[in-house]
Amino acid sequence: MNARVAVILMLAVGLGIGGFVYKRGKDRAVMNGNDPKTQNPADRKEWKPEEIVKDPQGYLAWSTRQVDAQIADREAKLRQLADRRKQFEDKRQMLQQNIADIQNLRTRMQQAYQAADDEDRWPIRMAGRSIDRAKAQAILDQTKAYAEDRKPLDETYRQLFAKLDGMESTARKDIEELNRLKDRLAADLENLRIRQSEDDMNKVRSTASEMGKMADTLKSLNDDSMALQPPREPPGRVNIDEMLK
Repeated sequence: MNARVAVILMLAVGLGIGGFVYKRGKDRAVMNGNDPKTQNPADRKEWKPEEIVKDPQGYLAWSTRQVDAQIADREAKLRQLADRRKQFEDKRQMLQQNIADIQNLRTRMQQAYQAADDEDRWPIRMAGRSIDRAKAQAILDQTKAYAEDRKPLDETYRQLFAKLDGMESTARKDIEELNRLKDRLAADLENLRIRQSEDDMNKVRSTASEMGKMADTLKSLNDDSMALQPPREPPGRVNIDEMLK
């Protein structure tokens, strides 16, 4: 077996000799062993070093299935993140529309207020309603407080999207690394089918003990997108008519 074959067999330790251990916080695939003598190799949950040496092709095929499962898991995670992003985008758009409506009302009210003061023609009329000076001032105060109170919420959404970006980036990097690993597994499985010698297996024995930290090269994916919550804000569009009453 060539050097690349030996490297692939690092999975014996890197993904957990004595079990395929792939840590991702809550997202874990931990395979606990059963008696290999009474178990179909395809269903095996544990490979000891001597078993890998005895059946390296079976081990590589099994490892490929584990990697496929991890890829599918990250792809599902990306779909979940995309759905979460759409929910946040809809809520943020609603917030921005409400703030824009309130700011527009405030601008109109300021103009009407100033004109009524200059021309001494109170009350004013807006949206079919008669509004006296005290009510107009109350609306100005209310609209100012509304916009100021909600501006920080937009920043909160910006931070939420940044967290989603980071989670998506980690999941995509995981998939890229796992696909690279899968390609290596396929290449070395094919190489083993062509040739296999005792010399090759001796190389596997010496390499496996040195590759125990391979799993640590993949970043942790501990965050759960469902734990991210949008700012609390009343649902739906702001009711301008209610403010003018």
